[in-house]
This record gives sequence, structure tokens and C-alpha cells, in this order.
Amino acid sequence: MQLFIEMCLFLLIAAPLSIMIHEAGHATVAYFCGADEIVISIGIGKKIAYLRFAGFSLIIRLYWISGGSTSGVEKPGLKHWQRAAVSLGGPMASGIMALLFYVIHVPVFQFTGELTFLFNLWIACINFLPFKIGNLESDGYSAISRLMAKE
Repeated sequence: MQLFIEMCLFLLIAAPLSIMIHEAGHATVAYFCGADEIVISIGIGKKIAYLRFAGFSLIIRLYWISGGSTSGVEKPGLKHWQRAAVSLGGPMASGIMALLFYVIHVPVFQFTGELTFLFNLWIACINFLPFKIGNLESDGYSAISRLMAKE
């Protein structure tokens, strides 16, 4: 029963929060690089919740355990390294979360903590790798593309 509860905690709370923190990493770097109207969208499907605060918007969709995205309006004159930094903000946030879950142990929910550590580590590593599948680009691919772009 404990395992079932911990799996539910991971799938319904820890994993979506990890995705939201990853996207918040992109949004935070974008904010400091001067982006306006930053939108974090969690999940896919019909919009079920919308929050707006200080130039940030958070959209929660019906299938909120299925990923996320961040978008924003760039200010004119954004440098290539700033665009690359925005791409890498998400994996950095995931890496920090993995480190935190590695260091902090909660004995009551140890399995959930271990899964959350591994999930954040996986998100960080897979997003640092530069790859493109169809129209989908990893954060690492986006960063390298933006650094290599010509003026």
C-alpha cells in the first residue's frame, strides 16, 4: 500500500511539479533577459486553470502530467548567448532539483524522493543533449543553434 501511495504522489504531484520547475527555469532566465509576457503551460488538452502575476502567466491543462512549455515575447536586440541561456535555464533548474532531492532525504516518502531525484536528473540530462526529432528540439539543441546563429 505504501508503494502505491508513493507512486501516486510521484505521478500526480512530484512529476508535474518537476516539469513546472523546469519550465520556471526557462521563464526566470527569460525574465532576466528582458522577455515580456512569459507564459508557462503545463500539460496538454483543454485549459482548466489560468493564473497571471507580474508579467507571468501559468496555464494548467487537462492532462497536466504530460509535459510543459514556456514562451515569451522577446525584447528587440536580445543577444544569441541570452537566447541560449533561456534554453538552458530549464535543464539547470531540473539539475538543481535533482541535487536537492539527492541531498534531502525524507524517510517517510523515501521512494517518492528517489523517483523525483531520478526524474529531475533524467529531465536535466536529456534536455542538455543536443538532438532534434522532426520539429521538436531539445533545450541543448536550441542553445547550440542560437549560439551558432548569424546576426
